[in-house]
Amino acid sequence: MRHFLLLLLCLSATAQSQRQTTINKQNPQQEIQKPSANQPIAKSSESVAVQSKVSTNIHQEQDRAQRVKEVNDTLLVIFTGLLVAVGYLQWLVLRKHEEWMKKHDAKLEKLANAAEQNAVAAKLNTEILKESQRPQIAAALVGNEKLFDTDAPRIEVTLKNRGVSTAYDCLYESWIELLPLPFKDFTTSADHFKATDSFSLPPGTDHPMILNVPFRDGLTAVQLAEIRSLSKYVCIRISLEYRDAFSRRRVNFGMYVLPMGFGFLPKYNDSN
Repeated sequence: MRHFLLLLLCLSATAQSQRQTTINKQNPQQEIQKPSANQPIAKSSESVAVQSKVSTNIHQEQDRAQRVKEVNDTLLVIFTGLLVAVGYLQWLVLRKHEEWMKKHDAKLEKLANAAEQNAVAAKLNTEILKESQRPQIAAALVGNEKLFDTDAPRIEVTLKNRGVSTAYDCLYESWIELLPLPFKDFTTSADHFKATDSFSLPPGTDHPMILNVPFRDGLTAVQLAEIRSLSKYVCIRISLEYRDAFSRRRVNFGMYVLPMGFGFLPKYNDSN
């Protein structure tokens, strides 16, 4: 508003300057009408009357032109002031609109961020719900009594589903080998078996699945002595592939036999 008043004052000063310039231009014409001291002055009354009438007409024309000029200048100032006022109002409207847009955009951005966070949280909750409904397979060794069976030395492994849904189309592979610790990996001499008949594993621990993992070539007396002296350990790996309500999955177990229980191998204890 302060800039608007300053602009109006400048326009008024310009109009006044133009008016003064017009008056100054008219004064020499008036001076030209005055008789020179060297000219003879007419003495007749008729000459004086004509000269007075002409002078009056000239002054009237000059006054009329000056009034028209003043009116035009005034109208120009008013019109210019109105243009300035309209421009200022338009600037105010545009500025308010810009401020409103910025606030509106900020609100929209907040809403978009909130919606994105809600979508991420909903997706996470869905994944958590899916995981809670999946089968949860656990494996354990039954014992080592049958390891010293002379006819079929073997280890029994139990598979239990501790989840809330059934694991379908279960297929497993097994590896068993007598190895020293620390364990590095199975060798090509490991007794590897891959099942071809699938089974289902329902939830609950009342009826676990028991897998027999045998040394199909048997154990020599030297190998049995190594087991008893703990110089070597029976290492076992079980890989189970199954299907649940959402996708097909795989789980691995790696263990070695101890006199009273079992330990976990540093590899092959994972799932996907």
